[in-house]
Amino acid sequence: MRSLLQPERRLGLAAVLLALASIGGLLALAQQRGSWSAVAGDESTFLAMTESLALDGDLEFTGVDRARLEAAEPPARRTVILQRAGDRIAYSKPVVYPLAAAPLFALFGRGGLAALNALALAAGLGLFWRTVPSGERRGAWLLTIATFAATGAVLPQIAWSTGDALQLALALAGASLALGGGGRSPGPATAVAGGLLLGCLVAMRLPNAILAAGVAVALGAGGRARRGLAVGAAAAAGVGAVLVLNIALIGSPNPYRAERATFNRATGYPAGADREQALEQFVEGRATQRLAVRPEIRPRSSAYAALYFLVGRHTGALIYFPAAVVLLGAAVRGAGHGRLALQSAMLLGTVAGLAAFYLIWMPENYFGGASFVGNRYLLPALALLLPALARPPRTGPLIAVWLVSGVLFVSALVSVTKEGGGEFSSQSHAYSGLFRYLPYESTALAIEDREDRYLSDEFLRFVDPNAEVGEHGFRLAAGAAPAEILLATPRPSGVLRFLVWVDAPGAELVYSDWRGEQRFALRPLRSGAGGPVEIAAAPAWRRHPFWWTDSPWRAHVLRLSIRVPEAGVPARAELRHLGPYRLAAKFFAYDAAPVELPRRAPAGSVSRLPVRLVNRGRRPWASDADVPIHLVHTVRAVAAGDAAGELRFTPIERTVDRREEITLPVEVRWPRQPGSYRVEIDLAAGGVARFEEWLGRPVAAGEVEVVPAASEDAAVLSSG
Repeated sequence: MRSLLQPERRLGLAAVLLALASIGGLLALAQQRGSWSAVAGDESTFLAMTESLALDGDLEFTGVDRARLEAAEPPARRTVILQRAGDRIAYSKPVVYPLAAAPLFALFGRGGLAALNALALAAGLGLFWRTVPSGERRGAWLLTIATFAATGAVLPQIAWSTGDALQLALALAGASLALGGGGRSPGPATAVAGGLLLGCLVAMRLPNAILAAGVAVALGAGGRARRGLAVGAAAAAGVGAVLVLNIALIGSPNPYRAERATFNRATGYPAGADREQALEQFVEGRATQRLAVRPEIRPRSSAYAALYFLVGRHTGALIYFPAAVVLLGAAVRGAGHGRLALQSAMLLGTVAGLAAFYLIWMPENYFGGASFVGNRYLLPALALLLPALARPPRTGPLIAVWLVSGVLFVSALVSVTKEGGGEFSSQSHAYSGLFRYLPYESTALAIEDREDRYLSDEFLRFVDPNAEVGEHGFRLAAGAAPAEILLATPRPSGVLRFLVWVDAPGAELVYSDWRGEQRFALRPLRSGAGGPVEIAAAPAWRRHPFWWTDSPWRAHVLRLSIRVPEAGVPARAELRHLGPYRLAAKFFAYDAAPVELPRRAPAGSVSRLPVRLVNRGRRPWASDADVPIHLVHTVRAVAAGDAAGELRFTPIERTVDRREEITLPVEVRWPRQPGSYRVEIDLAAGGVARFEEWLGRPVAAGEVEVVPAASEDAAVLSSG
């Protein structure tokens, strides 16, 4: 009992308890996930590669792989990144991770990937623990290790079926073996082992060569040049071995430089009957990595990169790795003098070097890399902060890190439970709470999921679940939280255009961006309020080539919501993004031949009325366009006055170009109650904007007497 009261033992016990609490918190968040079979982004490809190795013994994409993907649930599993090397089609990710995961997949299925991540992280931390000097500070070292691993975004990486946790583990294990320590005299075998692990790290992501080189140079700065050379040589050998494996298994040494394309059930797979059509998606010379030896200096882009690199909503280092600040300060403060100080300085310089690489060479990844939670490109560099320490940090700053992480965890838990809407994703923690106040930066999640749309030749990413996204537009509910949208456009103009319809009178569209809020009163319509809205947006949030473009696009982050006069009154809004197109009078121009309406119609019968139109407007008509055009009609009792009738749609099933003529059969179903009814036939844009609202006249209108079906006066139904 007395031994437990000793300071170092108390610190060690506190480290264990805090780590267990962190694991418990992670499990509490995990319980909100709707399905553990769901995957996102690169997970699908890494999982498919692991399955292929474990079940087929290769990484080529064949009909067997296609059948497995098409049978997989959920549908996200069906999206994979493939590459072409000659006539060979293979998965296009580094092979180190699936090679390591395949044996565990054979034992535990999908859980084998999480098991690999956990075992790798534990092994890396364990190897570092072996380098800790024995003595009175062991408890402080244990608290330091627990703070590094169990606060921020390190521990959650275990849950993701990607190679990021393995890269962190390789960096920590490789550096620990290479550097040695703990009062021991490590032999050359540990240097070689450390170098080989660092070589595997480099082969997984080539910029990690900065880390491997940094460890070797740090050894030289610490007076162990021969060991540094051994580490460098072993790392080079490790890289070479993995590159050979890449060539053997997937057909190219570096999958990021290969001709790549993303495939799913909708786009077709390059195996089976539609192979030739799917192969057309490969573009010669099109690769995701286009790095040059000399960077293209872009100060503005790098400045953006630095901002989101530090405090981005999904990847900011200060938010997701608060322990890094304390470890960095402790390494600088405790380095002292001499060769050990030079070694620590080189390791810290290596961390800064990798960060600077992404900020300067790849500012289009302005936060240092796409991520799920935290900056995954930075993870391996953070591992070097531990071996850079000459002594553990003071207890106070470490406890402060736990407090900060605790506050952020509570915010994340509230957001997931409150705003998740049953669709758990890696962004759920940022839908509300503290994270919502941080600057948004796009992530790789849902590149081809429902949250992304190309509407009117521009790109919209729906950041949160507060908008109900459809094929050609989206819906908002009055009283709900504002929907946040990333809108990317090639246009230099800062004018954003939307077509809006709300099923309640007196509604307003509320728009806000980084410059402030704007409100737009919607014009009264028979069935509510709506019309086109033009918004003078704040200057673009950033400007750079997106992954799908060759020229820079401007990106706006905006929030949209609907307000109605009476709070609590349910109302829904339909919105269409118009992009560069203005709904001016010339947009609605058309010619129409007279439509012959019947004078009488039997109750409950159907009249088929041909409507002949000529498109005189500025855009083609089609019901499947981004701004779809339909022929619509209403039938309402004359006694009801101007009350809106039910809007019924007749689709325009082919594209009607400008100055082209089309005849459409409109089927009008007459009410079962006899009486006088007014029928109106018109065109509508987006199911919202009636052409009559702008032109002052419908295509056709008139009164029809609906008579009892048995009446002798009914005669034969007119077909026009």
